[in-house]
Amino acid sequence: MSNPPKFSVIIPLYNKRSYIRRAVDSVLSQALTDFELIVVDDGSTDGSVEELNKLIHDSRLRLIKQCNQGVGAARNTGIHNALANWIAFIDADDMWLTNHLCELKELVDRFPESGLVSTRHKMNSTNDDVVLKILRPGNIRRIDYFKEASKNIGIVCSSTAAVRRDVVSVVGGFKAFRAGEDL
Repeated sequence: MSNPPKFSVIIPLYNKRSYIRRAVDSVLSQALTDFELIVVDDGSTDGSVEELNKLIHDSRLRLIKQCNQGVGAARNTGIHNALANWIAFIDADDMWLTNHLCELKELVDRFPESGLVSTRHKMNSTNDDVVLKILRPGNIRRIDYFKEASKNIGIVCSSTAAVRRDVVSVVGGFKAFRAGEDL
């Protein structure tokens, strides 16, 4: 039996036909190739799945379909089907630079006791087209995430983070909030 991948990357997909190809391509173009990519279609009605089916030519990519239950439920489905010990997230309308998983692996290796690691991010907006670009880590440090988040909501963006599987289990996965479910 082969070893599980280093990362399971999860993309929750709901009506993001215009963006899904870019997001998937940015994951499949990673310099670190030791990952699986799980796209969870959460009941899209805009042709997102048909767009994604054009891309399914990589053995690391799996598509799981479910009725619309929300982004938290889609992430939980992905986690439930993940093989890796580390779960990385990217939203269907975001993208990674090619070194993102390398940087997450570097953080995981440097801080093996951590339950969550994250890089910085940069938002670019033009004509309602939002692009998330991952930057090199700036101030690498240990934090109490919930303490920091209570002071400054948004300290970690879900598309920059990876969480250890056992930590996801302890906190019970994602809840069904209307906004901020990743916090």
